[in-house]
Amino acid sequence: MAIRLSQPGPKLAGKFYAIIGVSIAVGLAFDFADFNAVKMLFWSAILNGLLAPPLVVMVVLLTSDKKVTEHCVNSVSMKVLGWVCALIMSAAAIGLLWSIR
Repeated sequence: MAIRLSQPGPKLAGKFYAIIGVSIAVGLAFDFADFNAVKMLFWSAILNGLLAPPLVVMVVLLTSDKKVTEHCVNSVSMKVLGWVCALIMSAAAIGLLWSIR
């Protein structure tokens, strides 16, 4: 027996299509303003690398708190792995800042 999933039409997905439309308009505006897309991607990757370590720390803290996750708390090995990941990412971010000074 096949399960039939209903698909929402464009009328029900207005916010989604609005976001797509705004994204296209912003992209076109950047193109007409002669922004270099490769440089923008480069700097967005740098920003992502600098913002990732604090986000990993917040995720480890939240997933280790019983008040937040109730019975789905991280195991000790997952906590250790999360903190090691945060330390390595922080070292990489510091190295990045050190290299561009």
